[in-house]
Amino acid sequence: MLADADGYIPPQLLPVRDAPLTVDRPASTLGWLNQSPTAAALARLATDSRPVDHDVLDRLGVDLDVRQLRAIPVNTGVLPERNEPLVSVERWLGQVLADRPGRHAVLVRPFAEWVLLRARRRAQTRPFTQAAAADIRSRVLIALQF
Repeated sequence: MLADADGYIPPQLLPVRDAPLTVDRPASTLGWLNQSPTAAALARLATDSRPVDHDVLDRLGVDLDVRQLRAIPVNTGVLPERNEPLVSVERWLGQVLADRPGRHAVLVRPFAEWVLLRARRRAQTRPFTQAAAADIRSRVLIALQF
């Protein structure tokens, strides 16, 4: 699944290849991979010429399959962990401001960036949760309505 037509596996993905060998029930892990849409996406990543990073995964979307796919390289140490709720707010902000009239975005963007800056600082010392992300979205939407 991770090899190209010549059997080559990118060195970056060797920990992913070896991961099923370290679990209590490798057969069930392999069975899941064979039946999951995540496996097909993982195979596409392996044949992509770009190194696997969070940006490449971000371009795939935000659905459950992509979240499961992201967990594989993160849990095997291929990619560093990141604060997904905070990243989701940053991505959402770009989308929501792009859909608004320019004059609204110009007024709200500095406020939204300030809120995000505060959130990033707080996330360094305590968990940034989905509830915190929802609060930021709410504040930005209220500012846009105002």
